[in-house]
Amino acid sequence: MAKYPLGPLLSARKFREEEAERVVRAARRAADAARQAAAEAKEEWRRYREWRPGEEARLFEMLRGQTLPLSALDRHREDIRALRAGEQERAEASHRADQALEAADRKVEEARLAHAAAARDTRKIEEHRERWQRQEDQRREKAEEAELEDFPVRAAFADDDEYGED
Repeated sequence: MAKYPLGPLLSARKFREEEAERVVRAARRAADAARQAAAEAKEEWRRYREWRPGEEARLFEMLRGQTLPLSALDRHREDIRALRAGEQERAEASHRADQALEAADRKVEEARLAHAAAARDTRKIEEHRERWQRQEDQRREKAEEAELEDFPVRAAFADDDEYGED
């Protein structure tokens, strides 16, 4: 039996397809992690938005009715600015996490398309191998038939007189 001439190519295509599948799985895991990080960042931002006004009010209540030096008032203003900056930082972190999620989803789609292309390439070679195998089987059958034609076959009943009758 002849060896399939494109066997090494088929092996390489299968390897590429398996590697593309691994890349898809890794990209999906990364996208899931990015999705989780985005959800956590949104939740952190939401909790901070809810907490900040109350914290500002609490800080203001601590100062209400007191006579304060200007430096204490400046510190209070800085504390309020820091609280608002903290909210802005969390909003930006949430936005960056959303962007990272979008990028991870794009990578999943790219990896999925690359895997589909690799699978298609492998399938083409496998279909070629099947056609080649059918042709090889037909060639072998014809060769066997031709070989049988080269040898004369005697009929079993034609020579009965020689062996059995006295």
